[in-house]
Amino acid sequence: IKITDKNGKEITFTKQGNSTFIFVMPSSNVEVKAVFTKTGETKNDESKTDSSTEEAKTIKMQIGNTKVTVDDKEISNDVAPVIVNDRTLVPIRIVTETLGGEVGWNDATKTVTLKIDGKEIIMTIGKVLEAYGVAPQIINSRTYVPIRFVADELGAEVQWNDETKTVTVIKTIPNK
Repeated sequence: IKITDKNGKEITFTKQGNSTFIFVMPSSNVEVKAVFTKTGETKNDESKTDSSTEEAKTIKMQIGNTKVTVDDKEISNDVAPVIVNDRTLVPIRIVTETLGGEVGWNDATKTVTLKIDGKEIIMTIGKVLEAYGVAPQIINSRTYVPIRFVADELGAEVQWNDETKTVTVIKTIPNK
């Protein structure tokens, strides 16, 4: 197990049980990497592990702001996230494409199709996503969907900062 801070500095930790480790959390994000081997085997080729590691893609958006931060790089979008009925809705194209997926639109059926990681997600404008209490909708000629639904379906984590009205989407993407 290797734990590093945002600058790559290794953080020391203590094994507290079979699968429990403790460390002092720095003020920045940390990365935890673990390599598993079968009992009786040893890991002897570090380069194989490094080439198969995963990276995290981070997207930050603020309600009412068209600026989007992707992995600490600011880009502009033509529309901003909104709050509708206490739900955060985001323009789906920028989120999906940033995470390596594709977005399709069928005007006749008013359906949006997301394709990512071999998965296909189809949503209909105006049809409530029951578990999320809100329907995808068109705002300013753009398709908006509840971010929690998208993150759950795309295997991403969502964080909400109520003070700044900022939503952060973090998805782990395997290196190829």
